[in-house]
Amino acid sequence: MSIKDYSRAKLNEIIAGVSLDDLSNVAYSAGDLTVTDGLRIVGLKKRIIDVDATLDLSDVATGLPYSGATFSLTQGDSESGFAITLPSADSEEEAIVLVGWHISIIITSSGSASVTVVRGDSGDTLVGTVVAGDAAASGITIGSHVITFVGELAAEGDRVDITCVATPDRTDWVVQGFCAV
Repeated sequence: MSIKDYSRAKLNEIIAGVSLDDLSNVAYSAGDLTVTDGLRIVGLKKRIIDVDATLDLSDVATGLPYSGATFSLTQGDSESGFAITLPSADSEEEAIVLVGWHISIIITSSGSASVTVVRGDSGDTLVGTVVAGDAAASGITIGSHVITFVGELAAEGDRVDITCVATPDRTDWVVQGFCAV
């Protein structure tokens, strides 16, 4: 029987039946998660999205499908750089769906252009910290509610992890960054 033959209710029943105390029933195999009763769940790899130009995710409906993705960032060499805009909740319902929204951004091709990650609304917050490999000027900065991958300083492998902790009044973003210099 293939996964296509299972109804959503049956899949939920099977998944709910896997206890954290019995992780022996779950094994990693060839990129897929396999439950030892024979059910094979495909598609659990991280979603990688190439980003090399402005990306506006400010509308919750537009941004929501990107949750959990890893952005493979190409800085480029233009003088102007570009921005990635995070979703911003306009209602309590949107705030509820944004809680837990998260992405990772990793530089896979460095360049001279600075790339910023900005909040979707001026009432939102974006705060966090960057851990650098040495005491030199950092390739990633967080200040004034903006993350900047600094052109010429950011290096391949530098990354930020961004998580939303929205409230009905505003969208709060918490950031952890890691960079070589």
